[in-house]
Amino acid sequence: MLNKLSHEAKKQRLAALDEDHFRDEVVRPLFSLQGLRAYRDVCGVDEEGKDCILLKDAEFGITQVYVIQTKTGKLNMTRKATENVETAITQLRTAMNTKVALLSPPRIQKPDVVYLCCSGGANTAARKHIFDELGDNRIRVMDVDDIIGFLDTHYPTYWLNISHFKRCYLEAFRQRLFDLSDAVFLSTAQGTSALQPFAEGAYVEQRLFRVTTHMTVKHGEVRSAPKFEEIEDSKLLNSGHPLIFVTGEGGTGKTTLLRRMAKLICDASLAATDPSECILPVLIRSQDLIHETDLVEHIHKLFLKLTGNDETTLEHADLEAGRVVVLIDAVDELGSGTGVDHAISLIEKFHKSHEKCQVIVTTRPLMAVRTYCAGSGAPLFEIADFSIAQAARITRRMALGESTGFAAMTEALRRAKDVHGMKLSPLLVTVFAATPNFQTSDIPPNLTAIFKKFAALMLGQWDRQKGGSQHYEWDLKHRILSSIALKWHSIKKSESSLKEFSSDVKGILDAIGHGERVDDLTDELLRSGLLLIDSENVSFRHHLFQEYFAGTAIESVYDVESVVDEEWWRNAIVFSFGARPNRGDELSVLIERARSLDGAERYRAVVSIGLALQACFMTGIDQRSELLSEVLGLLSGTFKDLLNAPAGTFEYPVNEFLFHFLESRSCVSSDLILKTPRPNVKSDEVDCMEFLRLAGAIETGLIARVKDEVIAFEPSDLRLLLGLHAVSFFVQQLKVSTSEERTAAMAILEHLSPKVAPLINEVFQEFKGMVLELQQGKVRVLNAPVAIPKGHIELLG
Repeated sequence: MLNKLSHEAKKQRLAALDEDHFRDEVVRPLFSLQGLRAYRDVCGVDEEGKDCILLKDAEFGITQVYVIQTKTGKLNMTRKATENVETAITQLRTAMNTKVALLSPPRIQKPDVVYLCCSGGANTAARKHIFDELGDNRIRVMDVDDIIGFLDTHYPTYWLNISHFKRCYLEAFRQRLFDLSDAVFLSTAQGTSALQPFAEGAYVEQRLFRVTTHMTVKHGEVRSAPKFEEIEDSKLLNSGHPLIFVTGEGGTGKTTLLRRMAKLICDASLAATDPSECILPVLIRSQDLIHETDLVEHIHKLFLKLTGNDETTLEHADLEAGRVVVLIDAVDELGSGTGVDHAISLIEKFHKSHEKCQVIVTTRPLMAVRTYCAGSGAPLFEIADFSIAQAARITRRMALGESTGFAAMTEALRRAKDVHGMKLSPLLVTVFAATPNFQTSDIPPNLTAIFKKFAALMLGQWDRQKGGSQHYEWDLKHRILSSIALKWHSIKKSESSLKEFSSDVKGILDAIGHGERVDDLTDELLRSGLLLIDSENVSFRHHLFQEYFAGTAIESVYDVESVVDEEWWRNAIVFSFGARPNRGDELSVLIERARSLDGAERYRAVVSIGLALQACFMTGIDQRSELLSEVLGLLSGTFKDLLNAPAGTFEYPVNEFLFHFLESRSCVSSDLILKTPRPNVKSDEVDCMEFLRLAGAIETGLIARVKDEVIAFEPSDLRLLLGLHAVSFFVQQLKVSTSEERTAAMAILEHLSPKVAPLINEVFQEFKGMVLELQQGKVRVLNAPVAIPKGHIELLG
């Protein structure tokens, strides 16, 4: 495209521009690329031209003033000066006498250089007459041929017809993207190449899925069937969904996925040859939305902050045409339910006002997000399990091609998954592989142990900047970070100013008699690779790191007794027990606390307790089995109350059950689940307990062992079978499973499908009157079965 335009065609394009476009789209960018910066515009009410004042930094701190006079049309003459030439002379004379006020040092200065830039030709006679009349060697004249030559040399992308200011934003955005330092680099520990995890050669593609219900109408009869939708992460941008939520547990790669999308958009836009193909990505941290009232205003602030140029602004036309993609990360890190609700309201307001713009939001699983997606029709995709093959792509790079190291890393991860039941994720694999000396016989038994090993490495062996390792006092640095993390977590924030951080470090060191070392230790902590410094703020590189350090600082179970029912504290509590895995008996305190709670509070508390119990691997088997039985009892009571709730308690009872089950199923995933006692009596609560026992076994990988029990299970409420159908479906379709496990899952699905089919129709009935689809910004509501459009609605996703 750059070489396809002839010189004549280029002249015609420039000649077609009016004064403002010629100045702003051609002249300004051309001089900006030469290192000049804007001062101000000057325009008299009677002037046909318009001049702009630019500043250039010269040697020895001298600032030079350039005045640029722009004119459209030709500037020609033969033996007699034309009116255009005389007007140009008058305006140049005025420009040469312009007095410019400079601040450093304060002074008044006339222009050092005055340019006359024409969008048409300026022949020799006209140039000579101008110079003769003005007699000043500060004058420079550039006509259309000169400008075309300079554009070809310095700004060839102009001919792509993409705004210079958009290109400035895209280039600044891309640079910022690669400058971000809150990722766990492959170079963190072992000197491998410092590739950003979203870059080519480093990124590991993720699979996303959702389960929906596909409905058709045949002979006036509504027919529905489950529909499994699985896509590669890169297909999100072309999915046709204007608003998408992506959910996954901590460390599953949500942030990296979002940045990968941003990079793909940015690269495509920088290579675009058509303005309509130039899409502007906007990457937003949810934390930055806490005090915002309008998403568009926040985006304008990001443009200004990124480019440092108030002329590089978001244009309304781009919003209207859908040439903006908004990527919002980590809604769950807003802490409180109020913060999450506020973010969702901002997103919804933007989405309704700018329906052509795509918005992609990432979050950990939150009930508030599931509820919003179910009610609004926004698709909710989940990140599929990370496979050994995906993990091997990371370990291969970490091993620098050494087959022995690669094999050891991969085998260690396989055993961590198969022996200890760890769920692999990109962050876990990277942290695990970043630790040296792989021995397949020495596998950390839980996530806390892996994070502890990684923290020891980062705080003790990382400091190459000082020319050697810092093997000493890593535990002191660990204690400092733990205290700060617990302070932040207690007030539900994820960052602080550098000044506050240094003050916190000093306070901790003063308390133990090491206040004189605050500067050295603060510097070492900030360079540890565990923290992110962004402008004047500091935060942990990943929110899981904050939760880990906060958890290790929890000294007593009584410190978290009052917050065990808060989702914000869940991972910190799990890390707390993982750091002291022999104190499972303390869970009894939390269990008693859960007994005193009701409804949703009890449910959330029991989920946290069940996950914490899994971290207590050094607690005796008998005691763990007893505690697991208590967890099962409390959770089954919660599900019994949910299933037996009076009519009208929940607007959508089947979906309410599914949402709770999908969120809680991991807390009963234990290899001891089959050792829990089974009551002989028949009751609703016993049905729920058996349901959770079977679901926990399936989640743990014991589906082949419990296949016959699942098939024989006949609860009084079919929603329990729907839950077992769902978790078996995940094994068969989504999880990394053996052929034996998939065969068992298929047998269960074939047995349960006819039984749960009526519930699928009930799900459809629940969605009557709800949003079925958003088409061109209009909500379509179902009022009669025959009006069902071909499409689908959310069921399990």
